Amino acid sequence: MKYLVTGASGFLGSNLIKNLVRSGNKVVGLTRKTSNLRRLEGVIPDIELRTASLSDYPGLLDALDGIDGVFHLAANVRIGSFKKKEIRRDNVAGCQNLFNAAIEKKISKVVYVSSISIFGSDIEEMLRETDVAAGRIMSTYGETKLVSYYSFKNAYNRGLDITAVIPSNIFGPDDPNFGPLFKNYVQKHLKVIAGNLNANMGMVHVDDVSKGMMLTMVKGKPGEAYILNSTNITLKELLAYAEQYTSIKAPSIKIPKSVIKSAAVISEIAGRIIRQNMILNRQSAELLFTTHPRFDSSKAKKELGWKPKSFDDAFKATLHWYLDKYGKKKAGTA
Repeated sequence: MKYLVTGASGFLGSNLIKNLVRSGNKVVGLTRKTSNLRRLEGVIPDIELRTASLSDYPGLLDALDGIDGVFHLAANVRIGSFKKKEIRRDNVAGCQNLFNAAIEKKISKVVYVSSISIFGSDIEEMLRETDVAAGRIMSTYGETKLVSYYSFKNAYNRGLDITAVIPSNIFGPDDPNFGPLFKNYVQKHLKVIAGNLNANMGMVHVDDVSKGMMLTMVKGKPGEAYILNSTNITLKELLAYAEQYTSIKAPSIKIPKSVIKSAAVISEIAGRIIRQNMILNRQSAELLFTTHPRFDSSKAKKELGWKPKSFDDAFKATLHWYLDKYGKKKAGTA
């Protein structure tokens, strides 16, 4: 089989490509002209790279030449960016372009990567795949991913063999999301913490997501979605695990919500002035202090045969990676 992977240069995309290559598949990575290919180092000789943006419909048609199946990962993941038009272009119009191109090219199978943001926040219930928009959608990113989820359903209704996976918060070595937190922690620079420490964070290792996507390509039912979540854990529990595994004291000083909200406003204004997206903004600050749902992956385990690795083992191995790369001493044993 020959697979096209969009978002090939990203954290998840590059991991998926390496797993596909190891399994003996032919892989085409779709990148933009400006993509940083660092994460693909070591595997580039084994794959083909094609260049096109999701807004370039003719380019997408060309990229799909000779392709059997598509893994659609590419998305604009910025939370609260002032560049809302760009987020909607990439996550809504771009997604529709990819689905339309796949229909036109008669692609055999598409696996689409959605987001737990489509379920919303400000709730604590255990959610399943049918609970879309059960909570409050609190970011532009979440709004656009919800629209593109409905586009996935529409593409299925138009005859495309397409299945969605919905991974929870993805972590692992060289993770762009949790990575800065882990790096500061192992370097003993993380002295303060912010947010709702008792809020749930569904978490899943990047390898488990890739393997879940590969299973979905083979076993996923058309029009269905599968949550990929390894564990439901609070930030407080996560920090306790980290302290146990590394013997590095977790931060105990909590920044007040009022301080974070004020800083978020200032950060957002500064971002608009310098025309850059700021990680801390009003939307991300609100998400920090709200509650989040828990996620049930029993459907993926039953229908796909998905078996994620032990969260304890995966989290410990990830911390070891950050300690080896950035820390001054090895992790202790649990």
